[in-house]
Amino acid sequence: CCCCCCCGCCLKMLIVFSADHKNHLQFLNSVELEVAEEFCNIAIQFLQHGVNAKIFQGAAKKLGTEVDTIRNVVEAIMFLFVECSKLQISEMDFHDSMLTLQFSDTLNKTLLDSFVANQTEIRSMLEVLSLKRPEFKNIDWRLDIKVASRTMRQIAEPLLVMNITTNIDENTDNQQFQTDVSTLNHITSKLQEAIKHSEKRRLRF
Repeated sequence: CCCCCCCGCCLKMLIVFSADHKNHLQFLNSVELEVAEEFCNIAIQFLQHGVNAKIFQGAAKKLGTEVDTIRNVVEAIMFLFVECSKLQISEMDFHDSMLTLQFSDTLNKTLLDSFVANQTEIRSMLEVLSLKRPEFKNIDWRLDIKVASRTMRQIAEPLLVMNITTNIDENTDNQQFQTDVSTLNHITSKLQEAIKHSEKRRLRF
């Protein structure tokens, strides 16, 4: 999130860190500057290409710390860079935003330089993520049951037929799907697993 401060005719855009983000970023104060630079590089890499959990494990082993600690600090840097990009933050506002973290000037410069060097790629990534996606409007469904055939007089094969309506701006699209019960149960199970996973490890931009 961000905070707007007006001082006379000057409008300042400041990043507001949550308590968790502040706590996770403080880890940078305990490592060498070269390590902090590497964390910045990892954060940029993950923003561009997605998260690679093996890198967390390797860094944690090298630094003798927990994997979650590495993950948290990298995700906090990713949050910082994304917020800077969203706000198109100036160098002065960046430094003012970092005051609450009490970082050294060299560490602040390392973070700022890393962002500035990659801000074009970060903004491009955010533009892709912000592209309009279909919005759910309605779903119609019915259950068809095959009760007999020429070869089998008594069978019961339920088939779920769904018609999903979505909107993009003023355009409406209809997609029809059909599936048997076993496949539907499998899809439902996988979706539930995905939801649980996203709730455990959620990175907010």
